Amino acid sequence: MMPAVRTAGRGGWTVTEFMIVLVVVGLLAAVGAAKYAGMAVSARRLACIENQGVLDRAVRAWEHRHRELPAGSQLTFDQNGRIVAVEGTGAGEKPADKEIASLAASPDLFVCPERLHALGGKAALTESSRAGEKDYTWLHSSTPDTRLGNNRSGAFCLHFADTGPDDTPDTRHR
Repeated sequence: MMPAVRTAGRGGWTVTEFMIVLVVVGLLAAVGAAKYAGMAVSARRLACIENQGVLDRAVRAWEHRHRELPAGSQLTFDQNGRIVAVEGTGAGEKPADKEIASLAASPDLFVCPERLHALGGKAALTESSRAGEKDYTWLHSSTPDTRLGNNRSGAFCLHFADTGPDDTPDTRHR
């Protein structure tokens, strides 16, 4: 019986093979990261659109309860849910902001998720810093408004109603 003889062969990868593997893994990671970033932007856009819908339903619930629109045809909310700007006139003079904010059910509703991401997340927001910032306006118009997708009333994002975070109309929040 003859002892096992080692033949001269390759015991590992060559530098060329290793570099090819690194390039392929790098390309896959780049494609995956780009897809993830695109999906994250899309998710924040959809969350903002949902916030607008919830805010619109809260104003409509207030209107249904009081049988009139809140004072003003355009209500701008700060990030704490308080009405900070009123334009136009309305039939009522009731303090609608607290009631609308409670109908909306979440204080986070009044912060655009895309702006929250740009600020660095929830930790960057404090009660005092949120008070001056405005993200959403509810509008009741006699003519269709492009910020509302050519509807006559509803809520819209003040920052991304016309163009999205990448300055294109494709990612606008409506």
